Amino acid sequence: MNVAAELHEQNKTKLPTMDLPSLPESPNSSSYSIVSSEECIYYSETRETSACRRVLQQEDVSLITKLASGRLFNRWMGSLETENNQAKYVVVTSITDEAKQERQFHWNDFVKRVLELPLTEYTIKIEGIYITAGNLYLVQEHIYCKTLETYQTSNRKYVHSKEGTTPLYESEAMRLIMNILKGMEFIQSYGFLHPGLSTRKILLENQGTCKLYDFCLVADATSKVMCIKSQMDCSLNDLPLESLLRNEYTHESDVWSIAVVLWKILSSGSSPFGKFQISEIEKSQEVPRTWPEQAARIRNNLLFECWNKVTKLRPTISHLKSTFEEVWKSLPKDVATSQTTSENYVPMVGNVDKETEYSREILNEELMSTALG
Repeated sequence: MNVAAELHEQNKTKLPTMDLPSLPESPNSSSYSIVSSEECIYYSETRETSACRRVLQQEDVSLITKLASGRLFNRWMGSLETENNQAKYVVVTSITDEAKQERQFHWNDFVKRVLELPLTEYTIKIEGIYITAGNLYLVQEHIYCKTLETYQTSNRKYVHSKEGTTPLYESEAMRLIMNILKGMEFIQSYGFLHPGLSTRKILLENQGTCKLYDFCLVADATSKVMCIKSQMDCSLNDLPLESLLRNEYTHESDVWSIAVVLWKILSSGSSPFGKFQISEIEKSQEVPRTWPEQAARIRNNLLFECWNKVTKLRPTISHLKSTFEEVWKSLPKDVATSQTTSENYVPMVGNVDKETEYSREILNEELMSTALG
């Protein structure tokens, strides 16, 4: 009996006419190549493939509480019964009825593309999918951790120490920068863009790995931009110039937002741009030219070109990454080789026997900021 027939028999509901996204076939073998410790790869040598993602039964997932209900998505905190009969916390996402009816978002295509992603340290792990009552649900792991914004707020002591700038801070900043650039390069290579990328939309795992979420297909970038603009007063710190003026969003637009995030890392959370009304933005745009003093030894002037009004003149993510790598290699050995794991990292927990109330607080911090409209 095939999967659709089994679901029909168990749920006793009429299945939707849409096609279920297919799970990618597992390759015969796959492994990471040997990398240096400077590259900060936190995975084991054996690469986990997407074949471990499952087509779930509805009864495998228990919805605990609703986290967010926005214009595009509904999200719940839930628990998933694993194959070894244990339970773990997960985040369950579906498209809203409004977005489905108005065809604002290519949800089925998005889920299919996400399932095709190889497992990586840069994105949230996909646990599986399931269908019930005509709705397709995406089930992702939940990680107990801080957002990059929260982490920066609680770690400003590293920047403003009495002794001045320290190798610890420069090493920390460079590690975060390279994590984000590699992650964004990765998702773009699979056909995704990240409108609204910010330090609030980057999770920092227990080993200091940056994880990206809330990205979308290239075809849905404009809809995502319009959603973001409808829910908040946006500035050049939130969206690039072309998005604010014309609702456009391209690969070059991602570069603008990446530069804003990197600037906040380098300047201890300060934003590069002021607040302007939409009507004033084009004439008031002033690209910052003063490099943050505390990060003087890791200066990279190419960052300023990421805010060029002409989108085609902005550097690519790959180019930006390679120039930061050169800056990193030019640093003294005591800086370039120093590694740190902050005491403020919160270890990842995946068992349901922990306090649900604590889980709600962490999940709300991570996900309420992503509720659209």
